[in-house]
Formats: sequence, C-alpha cells, structure tokens
Amino acid sequence: MLEKIKAYPEHVAVGIGLILIGWVSYLTPPPFTWPPVFRDIGNDHGFDVLFIAVGAALLWWVMSNRHDLEVDNLFLSVAVGCLTLLTATQMAHAWHAGLLFSGAMPWVQDLVITVLVVRLAWREDDNGTLD
Repeated sequence: MLEKIKAYPEHVAVGIGLILIGWVSYLTPPPFTWPPVFRDIGNDHGFDVLFIAVGAALLWWVMSNRHDLEVDNLFLSVAVGCLTLLTATQMAHAWHAGLLFSGAMPWVQDLVITVLVVRLAWREDDNGTLD
C-alpha cells in the first residue's frame, strides 16, 4: 500500500484534498448567495458529494492494481472541472461582495489547486505514461 502511495503522491494529495473540500462544504452552512441563478445549485449538497466521490475515485485508482492512463485522465478531468466550477463560483461571489482582492480570497487557493491538477494531467498526457 505504501509503495502505491509513494508512486502517486500527487494523486493522493488531490484525492484527499477533494474529499476534504467536499466534506467541509457539506458540513458548513450554504455559503453562496450570488449569482442568484446558480445560488441553489451551488448550495446543493450534490456538488459536495461529487467532490467526495471524485476524491475517493482518485484514491481508489491509486490503490488499485490497474493503473489505466485513460481512467486516470477521466478522474483528473472531472477533478479539474469540479475545481474550476468552485473557483469561478467563489470568484463571482467575491466580486459581487466587493471582496475580490481583499480579505480572505479562497478563489485564489482554489485556482492554484486547479492549476496544479491541470499540470499533473498535462504531464501524464504529454509523456503518454504515468510518472
């Protein structure tokens, strides 16, 4: 088990991160008040569960004996989509509240995580193998 974790530490970090983001979002009160059209969708626990499921899928992939590049790319693509949606929603929320560049800026943290996951997926796709 430890060998698999050592072989894919970035996947483990992304998987645990997604699970934690989903879990914390699930346990906190609904954070999004804007944009009104997407408020109910953004506050729906379905997205929180999706984050947890994608994180668990990445961890499952690491622990499995079959490391398909296509399956890895699928999981990383879904992870990037989830993180991009979260970043955009938090950025729009901060913009609307007038706090885009002041105080706590969670959208910046999510943007950095998104870029790191894109880099991970890109690196594997360029090599055609898993690093």
